[in-house]
Amino acid sequence: MIRLAAFAAATAVLLATAAPARADDEKDLARLLLAATSDFQKRECKMSDWERIIAHPRFSALPSRIRSSSYLIPVLCGVGGKRTPDLIGAATAEPDASALAWSIRFLQSAATDQRADALQALETTAEKSGDQTAEIHNDELVFDFWRRLKDDKVARRRMASALDRLDWQPAGRTFIPDPIWLAQARALLDAGDKAGAERFLRKLSHPESMVQVRIDRRFETIVEAQPDAFDVKFAALATLAANQAELQKNPADAEALQAVAYDLRMLGRFGEALDVLDAGLKAPVLKNSRGDDGRNWVANERAYALADLGRYDEAVKAMSEASGENERGGVNVSQTINLASVLNEVGRYQEALDALAPLSRRKDRVSPYGQMWIAFNRVCAHAGLGQIAQAKAEMAYVEQHAEANRSAHRDAATCIGDEEAIARSLIAQLTSDTPEKALVLFSKSRIETPPRPPRAKLLAERLAKAQKRPDVQAAFSAIGRADTFDVYLDAMQF
Repeated sequence: MIRLAAFAAATAVLLATAAPARADDEKDLARLLLAATSDFQKRECKMSDWERIIAHPRFSALPSRIRSSSYLIPVLCGVGGKRTPDLIGAATAEPDASALAWSIRFLQSAATDQRADALQALETTAEKSGDQTAEIHNDELVFDFWRRLKDDKVARRRMASALDRLDWQPAGRTFIPDPIWLAQARALLDAGDKAGAERFLRKLSHPESMVQVRIDRRFETIVEAQPDAFDVKFAALATLAANQAELQKNPADAEALQAVAYDLRMLGRFGEALDVLDAGLKAPVLKNSRGDDGRNWVANERAYALADLGRYDEAVKAMSEASGENERGGVNVSQTINLASVLNEVGRYQEALDALAPLSRRKDRVSPYGQMWIAFNRVCAHAGLGQIAQAKAEMAYVEQHAEANRSAHRDAATCIGDEEAIARSLIAQLTSDTPEKALVLFSKSRIETPPRPPRAKLLAERLAKAQKRPDVQAAFSAIGRADTFDVYLDAMQF
């Protein structure tokens, strides 16, 4: 949340230290400002009050910082309405605009996909960050904007550099900054700046990031020089301890509960993960950092823990229950897709198709990435049922939209046994800017798990066969390193 109280207090100090009003019109403006600022501190803003202030004949005589704040406060209060873009523009047009004003402009421009303006605003926020008012508070928007820049390497480097100068950290635990720092390290290393790359690598903290560094040949000399800095199990244990501390502070924190269970699964402590989830799900309310009901993702994690233990029928039942929970107050897309995946894994193909049927009528709620997972599941279900024509029809969609989700394309090709398509997808991933989704397939885990269902074993064998092809091996050897880890790689999210 934006620190309204702190900003209001700073604005009040500015008003108090401004030159004393002499003329009647100056006194009138000072009175209006003090009253409106007092209301702001109590979260009782009225746009009409600030309109009178901005239109006052003595407004232009105010210090630049106060003028900027006068434009910005209605935006922070949520009363700007249609004038919000113009108010933000006016606030940042002032030479003494705060870092907060520029950070709000970044968020506004990012939300409306004005990429050049958003980047410039973020860089200006970093330049002005000495006033300690910057608030990049919308994690989801930051990461969505980052993803939209995937084809512009220069823009991504500018964004990462600005966030670094701001010493930015996400507000919640749903998103972690490691992907941004790791991408910047790769870009700097590719540009010949090893020292800069090492500095960004030192910002990494999560075990998934440590795995990615260790399996990427580009970082080989850095890892060999300081292997303890990229100890995957140590990072997993540290992350678990931090998340356990958060959960202890607030047992109804859905994100902390899910994170603890995820960490335990990653460490191969599947029974403990299930116990934590069962205890947590007894709470009447589970909220995430946005204040939304987070029970669906906690229940999702419980289904995965059951599958880790080889209790597949219970995993299906648990995921079915999870899919019945609301997702952001609407149809649950994520857990419905995950339910289909679990059903396919255990060979219940018609049930997988039935589970997906409602989503065909709700395409407006599913991203292109999610649509690919739906199509993948349909390919697998039709193939499992021996419905080859239907499987090929779905595979045609997957081929056409492969760039939206290479992992779904790879897995769909595995379901129909198309080795050429599997290899093509693996090579595309290995030669992309985010090769980790394929690189990790070449490494192993020391964590023992129960036998997987027959269908899952068959698909694993097909994938392993494609990985051994000379063309795939050549692509892997150019960038990857195989390793063996003391964590459960199948639980990790890349």
